[in-house]
Amino acid sequence: TEPVAVLEAYERLGGFPYDIPVLTGRAYKDVAEYAVDPGTLGRYTQEQLDHPTSRVTPSDEHTEMDWVWGHDLTDGRALLVPADHAFYQYEYAFRRDRRAARAVGPHERKHYFYESSSGCAVGANLEEAALHSLFELAERDAFLTCWYRARPLPYIPESSITDPTSRAMIELVRARGFDVHLLVATRDIALPVVWVLAVNRRNPFPATFSSAGSGADPRSAIRGALREVAQLVTNPVDWTREQVEPMVEDPWLVQELEDHVRFSSLPETRERATVTLGGPAVALEEAFPGWPQRLARESGGDVRGALDFVRSLFADAGLDQVVLVDQTSREHADAGISVARAVVPGIVPMCFGHAQQRLAGLPRLEAALRGTGRSNGPSPTTRTPTRDGAHRTPRRVRDRPRLPGRPAGARGRQQHRPRTALVRVRRRRRRTGRAGVDVDARAAAGRSRPAPAAARPGRPHDPAAGHGGPPGTHAVPTGPRRPGADGWRCGLRRPRAGGRHSRPRRLPSDRPARPGARHRVRAAAA
Repeated sequence: TEPVAVLEAYERLGGFPYDIPVLTGRAYKDVAEYAVDPGTLGRYTQEQLDHPTSRVTPSDEHTEMDWVWGHDLTDGRALLVPADHAFYQYEYAFRRDRRAARAVGPHERKHYFYESSSGCAVGANLEEAALHSLFELAERDAFLTCWYRARPLPYIPESSITDPTSRAMIELVRARGFDVHLLVATRDIALPVVWVLAVNRRNPFPATFSSAGSGADPRSAIRGALREVAQLVTNPVDWTREQVEPMVEDPWLVQELEDHVRFSSLPETRERATVTLGGPAVALEEAFPGWPQRLARESGGDVRGALDFVRSLFADAGLDQVVLVDQTSREHADAGISVARAVVPGIVPMCFGHAQQRLAGLPRLEAALRGTGRSNGPSPTTRTPTRDGAHRTPRRVRDRPRLPGRPAGARGRQQHRPRTALVRVRRRRRRTGRAGVDVDARAAAGRSRPAPAAARPGRPHDPAAGHGGPPGTHAVPTGPRRPGADGWRCGLRRPRAGGRHSRPRRLPSDRPARPGARHRVRAAAA
């Protein structure tokens, strides 16, 4: 797992345009002859652009924006791509200074596209990175199309899974109370894509977890998707149902990647995911016939041949243009790796946040949803209509009610604490709930250990307790031993649960003798 984590970090580093030439301040109408049309990459609706949670700036063909160079994989022609689409970390204006170190730019760049790392990949060379990038784009496109279609999909029975690692992860997820469904998500791009759906059969919350995988080897695709689902199932759920339920009524609250995971964990959205179940059962070999031997045969054993073959599968699906942007920086070159992002106009992009999804202006998605009664509007689920049939009007952020927190009162707060926190609270109460120490009685009796007083902290005030303090306090020695009317000088402190004064301090006579201290005690007594 460590090499994978290192390569993932290098891939994320490619999202910053450190060493790429940038063409600034050009409108699309001025560079249309040698540029990718931004409108073919998916558009935002006017409702999204007007909403306060939107993070993009409206644009058209007259808007001046920044561009970077890529090349078309079909004819090798150099083409300009919107910079914040090619580099999803483009808002950070980091550049190289004269010492080749990263320097912060004078201001943040504008966002005309709000992108993610989808389509960014690392490889031993640029062609291999481009190949992995196309597989990931096909995976996201197929998964999102199946999600928006909301129709039953073929599934692979667990009995046809022979990979021991995959079977072990299936048993792990099942042991946590989830049923595992291996759905065939491949559509018009004829690459193996698997959607792993985990449905909770024990508890209503969390309801479902999903992940998708793709690759030349279907077994590897299933293994990768199962690994991500196993991580989601085994990790502790750090959110409550009450915190996420407002997203059902107001989908604009879905703003981050984590919000999508939390949204799918609600019982109200279970049916939205399980609607894909009930399709025919197909064996693994029948679901993806000829793979991975098909890629090896068509490529001739060369990565360039594999890249050309996968690009032809995109063209068969109506995606004729594939532009490759080289994201390799000096750090990547020093490590001997390359990072690339494939830009495919017309493909369904994966963007996180209800206001950031670009689903308008995509003919393939519109054709896939035709006849299903579904629209390609941005939504994590179907929009909730009101009783009169009209859709709810999105509220502004400042008018939106805050997510419900802990109820008022100690009892309500305790009910919403995690189990581990409750255990700590109970143990702390057992420690601090003991009786206070009556110092006067103890000094008179000459005992070596604390003697419990007649009442506990928090009892009604009893003047006979010996310390005469306010109700709910007990005597705690706060200084060195000094002679007084009762032989002690005592201070009064209110006990604080879990604090340093919550337990009676040990009296000086009870402290264990340290080496060399006996003669000092005798001298002090004399």
